[in-house]
Amino acid sequence: MRCAKLLIVDNQVVVCKGIQRLLQNTPNVKVVGEARDNEEALQKVKELKPDVALVNCNLPLMNCLQTTSDIRQRFPHVKILLLAIYNIFEPYLARALQAGASGFLSKVSTAEELVSAIFAVLAGNTYLDGVVSSLAPRQGENPGPIPPQHEALTVREREVLQLLAQGKTIHQSAEILEISEKTIENHRTNLSKKLKLHSIAKLTQYAIVHGIISI
Repeated sequence: MRCAKLLIVDNQVVVCKGIQRLLQNTPNVKVVGEARDNEEALQKVKELKPDVALVNCNLPLMNCLQTTSDIRQRFPHVKILLLAIYNIFEPYLARALQAGASGFLSKVSTAEELVSAIFAVLAGNTYLDGVVSSLAPRQGENPGPIPPQHEALTVREREVLQLLAQGKTIHQSAEILEISEKTIENHRTNLSKKLKLHSIAKLTQYAIVHGIISI
């Protein structure tokens, strides 16, 4: 296994040093540098040529998404892993994938999980909080057969899945579909049971892989 070069993008020095300590005994990942903001991140990517940028969502959220988008547009070979507190980042997962992120990693992840995430995205996969999946089908490509659990969804459940995967809140989804928030919550519960997916992150991954939303 080759050594992967990692750039840490975070505005908190203590977080950067903590990640470096976490990886100090990992021979196949090398931290090549740190960046504090969008501008410095772009400069460091140009200078250090990392394979993966680990972008901490402690950056103001729009800066986090802007940094992701800017790096991917100027340096498309660099993969982006987003590091965040799970519950805070859930609503923005679809927007992050659209911006070019290759995956999402929880802040409670171990060194082994971080290394797994790095090499998963380098292999062309997405990595969503411990779940690795193939990249979603490109536009115009056949997404393949739909599994039975997908066929079991009602039209309304598919609509709710699409909205939640796009980052809409329960309240926003209820307004769009002109139904109560309680009804949306019931549909989400049914989605979780039918698909055996118990988080917005995993529902979003499912929606992307099966073409319900696009990245």
